[in-house]
Amino acid sequence: HYTFISSISAYRGFPPGIRYDEDADLLPGSQDYGALKARTEAAIQSAMPGRVAILRPGLIVGPHDPTGRFTYWIRRIDAGGRVLAPGRRDRLIQFIDVRDLAEWSVLMAEDRVNAVFNAVGPQSTLTMGQFLDECLDASSQSGARLDWLTDEQVLAAGIEGWTELPLWVAENDIEAGGIFLADNRRAREHGLEFRPLSQTVKDVQAWSRTTVEIRQSTLLVRTLSSEKEQATLARFDGF
Repeated sequence: HYTFISSISAYRGFPPGIRYDEDADLLPGSQDYGALKARTEAAIQSAMPGRVAILRPGLIVGPHDPTGRFTYWIRRIDAGGRVLAPGRRDRLIQFIDVRDLAEWSVLMAEDRVNAVFNAVGPQSTLTMGQFLDECLDASSQSGARLDWLTDEQVLAAGIEGWTELPLWVAENDIEAGGIFLADNRRAREHGLEFRPLSQTVKDVQAWSRTTVEIRQSTLLVRTLSSEKEQATLARFDGF
């Protein structure tokens, strides 16, 4: 039996407002990360028919994250001041704690499950506002304040989604506007469970406050600089 950690990046695209399940079209070809994930899925299934669990997570988060994406929000709110919050407060978002994914992956291997899953969470109703509020609660002494800007304002400032502002992509983006609309019901029906969001946030916060590991990572993304953030907020004051 083979349990393979694939990615939702294997899907052909994420049109705005469209929910997608495991039967959505995959990328063709063999160029770039997502297409290579799709080709690897096919190769494994061909070599071991009926004995493969394909797990497609979205953003994987938690302590020791080498990319700094999720950690950006924890550290930014920990630093205090005016925080640029992108898009709508009630915009749905998805990610999964690496520990939840790891524990469930072991179960899929032990049970020799043969299926494809969207391994996303932590729930299908989590919003950007709820996530950032949880970060504020964990950093209650920082004095941080969320200043919400619309997708259009963030785009007008030339801010890049997913890298400069992790967990944000403009909702009307033709290729990725619906990226946070993965249907995870099949995975939940097969035992995927999620620890409380507060635990993930607090654990990442505790790790990020004490480690130099993240600054040494070669996979660290270039997130939004404080100068660009504050200049953008000042530009749209009063709008």
